[in-house]
Amino acid sequence: MSARLQKRFESPFIIDASKLSRLRSVCVDRLGGNVDEQYELESSGGRTLKLPQMSDVTAFDNSNKHRIQQLSIFLYGDNGTINIDLDGRHAPEITILVIGNETSWALDALSTAEEQVERLLQSHAIARIPPHIKFLTIAFFGLLGLTTLLVLLLARSIPTESRQLHLRDRMWLNSNDIKEVTDSLNRPGVEPTSVLLDIHKRQISNIMVAAETKQPQPTIDKQTIFAIIPAALIVACLAYLFIASYPRAVFYWGDAIEWYDSIVARRKFIWTGIVIAFVVGVLVNLATTGLN
Repeated sequence: MSARLQKRFESPFIIDASKLSRLRSVCVDRLGGNVDEQYELESSGGRTLKLPQMSDVTAFDNSNKHRIQQLSIFLYGDNGTINIDLDGRHAPEITILVIGNETSWALDALSTAEEQVERLLQSHAIARIPPHIKFLTIAFFGLLGLTTLLVLLLARSIPTESRQLHLRDRMWLNSNDIKEVTDSLNRPGVEPTSVLLDIHKRQISNIMVAAETKQPQPTIDKQTIFAIIPAALIVACLAYLFIASYPRAVFYWGDAIEWYDSIVARRKFIWTGIVIAFVVGVLVNLATTGLN
């Protein structure tokens, strides 16, 4: 009794030449007898190639201009057919299709191919996040950071009680006024009414001077700045990591080896920078708080 079995893995993946060879080898062993094989390759430049041998696939230059996006493997043997499609064009997925003369053979062949395919799946949590979720996450943290900054600026711009009292305090006599008023009261024959009028004049004069004096603009203190800068750097680094540092489908041969290795090195450097920025931010804020 013939059987047709299919298994789909909706997950980011990375496959190199050795894993591709191993996948082909175990499938060929299950097919038995003479096995015909064909490979269909689609690259980012719009090129589609049909290749007869696996060595032709791994010999493909896989350059930036013609990066492999999809690889389909077709294997035909005496016991049946095994097709494996590695699709990294949009939402990465790997599909295994087994068609066999016997159900038991088809189940065994599917299990064998499935075991090898599972080794191709990426385990990075960030790589497994769908692009639209990444965008929403970045947008959320960006808005959160912007909102926090605006709240801090607004809090600094609201007059505190000391600022509100600053102008009112100018209504009182300063030390020079008090000395002169006291001298006037001590002079013989001075009318209290004239002294009272002089006091009011001095108060009005002080108010006018205070009103014309430029008030200090609200500023953000050093502690706030030392908190904002590391946080902004961390958010920017995380955004870059989410967007550009975890490709969801990698065919790791040809020029793609150097390309992917540079991405891995870059993201290690960025993660190190994030940890350093966080630690420095905490230490600086603790030091600033202690000094205050």
